[in-house]
Amino acid sequence: MKKIIGVFAAALILFSAQTTFAQSEEAGMKAMRAENFNSAKNIFRAILQSDLKEPKNYFNFGEALYANDQFDSAKMMYQAGLALNQRSLPNMIGIGKCLLNAGQKDEAIKNFNKALDIAKTSDIPTAVLVAQAYIGSEKNSMPDAAIDLLNKKKEINDKSALLYEALGDAYNFKNDGGNAVSSYEAAIQNDPNRATALTKIGEIYVRAKNYEVAIEDFNKALTLEPGFPPAHRELSDLYFRAGKFDKAKTEFDEYLKNADQTIETKIRSAKILYKSERYDDAINSINEVLKVQPNNFIMYRLLAYSYTKQNKMTDAETQFQQYFQKVPASEILSTDYSNYAKALSTDGKDSLAVVQMTNAMNSDNSMDFTSDILISYFKQKKYADAAKQFEKAVAKNSNITDPNVFYYAAKSYYNLGRYKDADSAYSIVTKLSPKYAPGTWGRVRCALQMDSTNANYMAKPYYDQFLSIIKLDDPKYKANIIEAYHYLADYSFTKENDKEKAKDYCQKVLALDPDDKQAQDVIKGMNDKKH
Repeated sequence: MKKIIGVFAAALILFSAQTTFAQSEEAGMKAMRAENFNSAKNIFRAILQSDLKEPKNYFNFGEALYANDQFDSAKMMYQAGLALNQRSLPNMIGIGKCLLNAGQKDEAIKNFNKALDIAKTSDIPTAVLVAQAYIGSEKNSMPDAAIDLLNKKKEINDKSALLYEALGDAYNFKNDGGNAVSSYEAAIQNDPNRATALTKIGEIYVRAKNYEVAIEDFNKALTLEPGFPPAHRELSDLYFRAGKFDKAKTEFDEYLKNADQTIETKIRSAKILYKSERYDDAINSINEVLKVQPNNFIMYRLLAYSYTKQNKMTDAETQFQQYFQKVPASEILSTDYSNYAKALSTDGKDSLAVVQMTNAMNSDNSMDFTSDILISYFKQKKYADAAKQFEKAVAKNSNITDPNVFYYAAKSYYNLGRYKDADSAYSIVTKLSPKYAPGTWGRVRCALQMDSTNANYMAKPYYDQFLSIIKLDDPKYKANIIEAYHYLADYSFTKENDKEKAKDYCQKVLALDPDDKQAQDVIKGMNDKKH
């Protein structure tokens, strides 16, 4: 639940203006404004224990408990404070807030109206506390009632920064950004030192995607109150959204210096560290969270991703197994499957990797692991499965442009003895990547299989094409080049009856391998016939 706390502390200060604040009480108020609710709870608990007869102490402690979502405990404190003084307006309002939060609307309103009846008409702090109570519950709030009350009080006192900021909070609760900003600006006009109001304006501009103005407001808030945690937190979030992860981490570090070390801050820190590519630090933060929240599946996801980024695939695989045991099916992301597949594949578990790649594609149509699946099946010598996967992919998408898909389909068809299908796939490889020599060589192999007696010399154009796209002095293709020259020599001699051309090809063979017996015999035979 989004807690709108900043004005509460200011209202309390006005309620307590007749007495001098102890240093610890000021620290508690500051902690509340900074949204350091755990610290505030500890401070106000200590103050209460030092003076159990002061109703205000119960209210302050109750407010800190409420901010920590300890609603039943907060209500007990408000009731104890009211028992000490039946006219303790803050505690009366606190009880009403708890009743409203619990869905007891009529009883809550009775408490609010009673407090307002007892208070003086000009009593702005009481009106503010009631207005804030109206919006203190996410499900059962009454923001319109808060707005009506504050607008009536504005007619009595239009110079109260406290009132205007509370009015801004009520409009903000309704997502009425225009009126909220106007109210916050009026608060600042009456009190230029309101870092809380500036921060809230910045948050509204973030929602409106006016990030430059938002940054200005957050920085103004920090100028007024250096180290103000909410402003650093919002700046960090803003930079995080913009993908400026180093800046996000810098702002978050500043936030951590001044904020309570709660589980929420540790979770946020883990996410920023991951996005900042500080994977070791992210892993440490994640493990701290998991000690407290062992079923936090998002942290298991982030842990698995961190190990994947570090290429620690065995660790990644272990964490993915934990993750999939805990995550609800509706929360699984397509990238969960794809990253798990990567870990499994790197770890040599190709069959399991294929399952996860298939899951990823079924989860997200924009993901395509056809090439990876074909390669995996080919490595496993599951040629029939590879062919089926290829045919399924083509049926789904006739505009595939990845040469690897056709290349591994062709190789699979070839190994199945389906040479015509293999040649068709290789032909597409050569269209998509005309300079890719293995594609053309694949057509050579298919032609040789389909024309095993060289009745039609089907391989001839593909040998020619192969020789035209490679460097003839490339040592890795030496055996292929020699084979091509032999074939072309035979073609020249047999089909074209061009003995000189055949002899020329044989001499090219001997230039690469002087001990080639076949080329030596052909040249010797030609020379002998001349004599």
